Amino acid sequence: MEATIAALVSRSTASGWLLCILAIGGVIQLSRIVALQRPKMKELETQAEESERNAAAQKEESLRDTLLVRVERVEEQLDRERSGRADDRRELENKMERQRELYETKLEVERARHEAAEMLSRHKVRNLEACLSAFLWMAEKRPDNIPEVVAEVRKMRAEQELAEAAEKGAVAGAKIIATGTKPD
Repeated sequence: MEATIAALVSRSTASGWLLCILAIGGVIQLSRIVALQRPKMKELETQAEESERNAAAQKEESLRDTLLVRVERVEEQLDRERSGRADDRRELENKMERQRELYETKLEVERARHEAAEMLSRHKVRNLEACLSAFLWMAEKRPDNIPEVVAEVRKMRAEQELAEAAEKGAVAGAKIIATGTKPD
């Protein structure tokens, strides 16, 4: 009888140690995976920001080129119709100035829209990093309650998604107010 009890105790102790070692190995692997993914996430974030800046610069250049073409057309037409008259020249300059102001306004709106989108993207990445950090912290503190930890992190993420949706709505509303048009 005592031999049977001793065998059960030694077997359960060995199983317990084995499970403990496997759990520690799993946590170490998870930490390693997260550590390996962080530089890639930073790189992707940097690439996305650079891409948005390049797109904004291309858009700005395109708008300037369009403005220059239109200005040249207007100049040519007015020169053919009313060459040499000073008041016609002033009219042309005023028209060009209004067009320039219009395009500058469009450029400012476009820049603001790109900055808002970039801000939303950065905020979303920060929220996801916070959720991951919270999950890891809670999983380390309460490894036996992983379903509860997952539920808490899901609740945290749902609240963040609601806040992100509200921010996107505010940006869309600001564009509607600024330009009088619906956002893309």
